[in-house]
Amino acid sequence: MALGATVIRLAIPDFPSLALAGLALSGLGAHWIRESIVRAHGQAVERKAIATLKVPPGWVATSNVMLNGGGDLDVLIVGTDDSGTPWRYAVEIKSFESAMLRRNLLTGSEAIVKIDGRALPPGVIRQTLAAAVEVQGTPVLWLPRASGQSFAMKCGVVVVPGNARALKKALRIPTSGLFG
Repeated sequence: MALGATVIRLAIPDFPSLALAGLALSGLGAHWIRESIVRAHGQAVERKAIATLKVPPGWVATSNVMLNGGGDLDVLIVGTDDSGTPWRYAVEIKSFESAMLRRNLLTGSEAIVKIDGRALPPGVIRQTLAAAVEVQGTPVLWLPRASGQSFAMKCGVVVVPGNARALKKALRIPTSGLFG
């Protein structure tokens, strides 16, 4: 009998263990639900932004361009400017509602931060640059829900806050003459 009682006792954990396991699982579940909501919001912003994008005559916008390394480029915009110079823009769309450039005067490093000073996830710039390299285009990070002035980073990423009109305005001018 003693052996059977020991086996049963080992198979049924005590209440504190169950409570901790339940707490951990509910925390993971809440995290996954939050991530899912954030992802769905980002996808909705992306779909709406692409739907509102009307490129100038002579330009072509292709959405959801599949990349060799996996994933996709949100929009590839190809055209020529008034002087006949061809341009290719690799546009990644993000749902951030604020963005500004912060430069460290001592190190020369740059970061895009939200209005509250928190940095954007580091993968955003890497993703934009990698997609642009693959399609041989100028990297553009479009933030359709943000407001403010467009700016170019030292790494080559052009950040365009604002609606489709703001992006369209930025695309009509070669990158080298955009902001300075």
